[in-house]
Formats: sequence, C-alpha cells, structure tokens
Amino acid sequence: QVLHGNLGLDVISEEPVSAIIAQALPWTIFIVSTSLVISFFIGIRIGQKMGYKRGTKLDSSLTTFFTLLRSIPLYISGAILLFVLGFELHVFPTGGAYSPTITPSLSLAFIESVLYHAILPIFTLTLANLAGWALHMRANTIYTLGEDYVSFAEIRGVRDKLIETKYVGRNALLPLYTSLIISIGFSFGGSVFVEEIFSYPGIGNQLYYAITNNDYTLEMGI
Repeated sequence: QVLHGNLGLDVISEEPVSAIIAQALPWTIFIVSTSLVISFFIGIRIGQKMGYKRGTKLDSSLTTFFTLLRSIPLYISGAILLFVLGFELHVFPTGGAYSPTITPSLSLAFIESVLYHAILPIFTLTLANLAGWALHMRANTIYTLGEDYVSFAEIRGVRDKLIETKYVGRNALLPLYTSLIISIGFSFGGSVFVEEIFSYPGIGNQLYYAITNNDYTLEMGI
C-alpha cells in the first residue's frame, strides 16, 4: 500500500494521510529552499571576504559574531523574532501562511500575502544557516590562499579582484556544494521548530501536531 502511495487514514480527521502531506509539503519546500539559497549565497560571499582579509579587525569581528550566532538554537532566535517583530512592533504577522481574508489564487494580492507571511520563517531559517556557510567558506578560502597556483598568480601580477573571484573563490566553493545537499535534510528538520513557532502550515507543523495528538498514521506517513 505504501508503494502505491496509500499511507492510510488520519486517526483524527479520517482524511488520507497522503492528501494531508501533499497540502503541507509545498509550504515547507517554499520556506526551506528560499532560506537555503539566500543563506548560501550571502554566506559564501561574506565568508570569502573574511578569508581574503584574514587577520584583520573585520575578519575577527565577523568570526566572533557568526560563532555566537551559530550557538543560538533555532527555536530561541525564532521566538525572539516573533516576539519583537510580531507581537511588540507589529511589523510582520504572527502566524499563518497568508491572510484569512484572501482567497487562495494566483492573484497579486494572494502572492503578496504569502510572501509577507513567509518573511519571518525564512529569515529565521536563513540566520540559522548563514553562520555555518560563512565560517565554512572562510576556512576554505584561507586554505585555498595557501595553494601554489594562487602564489603564482600573485607573482604574475594578476589583479587582486581576479585572484579573489576566479582563483580563490571558485575553488574554495567546490567543497560547499556537497554540504549544500546534506544541509537540505537538516533544514527540513529545523522547519519543525520554525513552523510551530510561527504557526506555519507546513510539514513540520503537521508532524508536531501528529506527535502531540498521538496521530500515529500521520506521524509515520510524514
């Protein structure tokens, strides 16, 4: 039955588990993939600059900042952002995937509402991933700067900007592509905390609901 896509019926609602997962999964894919892409490209750029300017005040300050940022649990940063930007300043909504007054469609108002409600979850996941990418890229950049072909390029008089991007950046980036694929799984795991904190109707929120309500079929299906 599982091989045919039949994951059974939900214990509470008696709806097909596969249908519940199909409704929730796109929301999770949206915030996870968006945050992963944003954090990856910003992180590698910052990390490359940190490594290229190793030993400077900029490098030491950013290294300290990202080390502290990486040590903050995902649910703590999410709760702080929700409290400050949601409940105190009322800048962003405190829950849901879109405004309940808008009918789901391909209209501009619906798309704007979806993006507006996704900002805080995406920002939280981006912060959780950004520090790791920056520190990892910094370490790779410093290692690459010690290679012979970089020294040879400097001796030839190649411009620093060209060395930074073409010689160092490209080669330092290669090991991170493997980490990018692996981090997708960790991002889905982190979405359980983020979606519960922001009441976002993704697969992580459904898993939390299933565990807390002893909904075994939905839990096993997810």
